[in-house]
Amino acid sequence: MVGLFDSGSGGLNTVRYIREAVDVDLVYLIDRENAPYGIKTKKELVRITERNIRRLLDMGAERVLIACCTASTVYKSIGKEYREKAIPIIEAVANTAKYSTRSGRIGVIATKRTVDSHAFSRALPGCKTYELSLGELVGMIDSGLSDETVTEADEVRLEKMLKPVLAKNIDTLILGCTHFPSLKETARKIASRYGVTSIVDSARVGADLLIEASEKLNLNG
Repeated sequence: MVGLFDSGSGGLNTVRYIREAVDVDLVYLIDRENAPYGIKTKKELVRITERNIRRLLDMGAERVLIACCTASTVYKSIGKEYREKAIPIIEAVANTAKYSTRSGRIGVIATKRTVDSHAFSRALPGCKTYELSLGELVGMIDSGLSDETVTEADEVRLEKMLKPVLAKNIDTLILGCTHFPSLKETARKIASRYGVTSIVDSARVGADLLIEASEKLNLNG
């Protein structure tokens, strides 16, 4: 069995992608108690991440995906026994963006904690990376906003929120929070007006990582 955790609905995007691709025993922990992660201190995130990994291991998970970019920023600070069993997603998301961009100009939308950590900038040496904190979008998505429910007024508001990073002449946009793919098609539509040609879906990348781990463990049905 493999496991994953997140602070809210973002991890459900990852679970959906996994279920569409493979049949594997999976346990998903929604950590509502500590939501939102984006405003936590590094010390708090380390404690939360270690505890959630431990809980999933105790449930029988052999590998645990940190299905949250914010929590993944503290991966190197958690105990060795947790690092050996956990899979962070930021490096893989950054690598996907690196191979997608042609101009080397990459935008990132993420939570405040992720942006303040500059984890994506560090993972993208040689690229010009523009990071924008959009923590409020996490709450909007957890309250039901998605590609299926977005209205014209929502789209206008979203464009206003995204414009500071889209106006940087980027060609690739990283959805640096696994909540954000709930609005991937809307983001793609808006971003295309500014010349963005690639959208990197962190939830999809996380799903691929966990599928790969399950295959190595011979867990697929």
